Amino acid sequence: MPKVSVVVTTYNREGFLKETILGILNQTFQDFELIVVDNFSNFDFFDFIKNLNSDKIRAYQNQNNGVIAVNRNVGIEKATGDYIAFCDDDDVWMPTKLEKQINYVNNNNLHNKQVVLYTNSIEFFETKEQVTNKRKINGLNDFLKSNQVSLSTSFVSNNFGKQRFNETPEYFAVEDYIFWMELYVSGFSFHLNKEKLIRYRVLKSSSSAIQYSISHLRKIFALIHIRVKHKDLKINNVKFCYTIVLNIVKFGVKAFLQKFKHKF
Repeated sequence: MPKVSVVVTTYNREGFLKETILGILNQTFQDFELIVVDNFSNFDFFDFIKNLNSDKIRAYQNQNNGVIAVNRNVGIEKATGDYIAFCDDDDVWMPTKLEKQINYVNNNNLHNKQVVLYTNSIEFFETKEQVTNKRKINGLNDFLKSNQVSLSTSFVSNNFGKQRFNETPEYFAVEDYIFWMELYVSGFSFHLNKEKLIRYRVLKSSSSAIQYSISHLRKIFALIHIRVKHKDLKINNVKFCYTIVLNIVKFGVKAFLQKFKHKF
């Protein structure tokens, strides 16, 4: 069995998907399988995969009805590796991404431990680039400000049992945020490599850009979900309430500005 299972979910992004897959296939660490789950794209998906000519790829199609979490969970079910690395279909890995994360596990004696590894990244849009600097996660309170784990940077030990991405439609675009918090609650440790090991593509049509103001409401839903589900968690209540209020204000301001912009 492979050491790592890489899970990519995709829909109608033939050009981006090819770049994503080639970036994965060209990794310096090669002991992996690549699981690609397609939501019945508008091109011949299986012919596309066949033309990539790689025996590492295991291709599937599954209807997710617009809920990406469904197909991420399909990928988890198919994964056979000791670790799972996720990648969105428009992001690009640096060639040493997997090698450096495997080395981190080896050098820090994290074998058979419950771990989530994540890295910094380079955001790119057309000709512009900027670095995203993530913070180290030392406790659940570190999740309050924002989600520190970008999905395409993640490298997770495949020992989380029945834990899966939340498939509730209301949690669209924050399902990974909830997933990381659930893993933390269940005992996973989080480890940040400050190197920039992926290129994160910023698209106007991406879920992160559509109705940007709504993202603040979704974050509130995610935090309340965790707080209600795990009533005994040690969360700073002042910081928690402050985060909720702050996101309500941000939502209101951005929604107003968007409406103002469209009006004039």
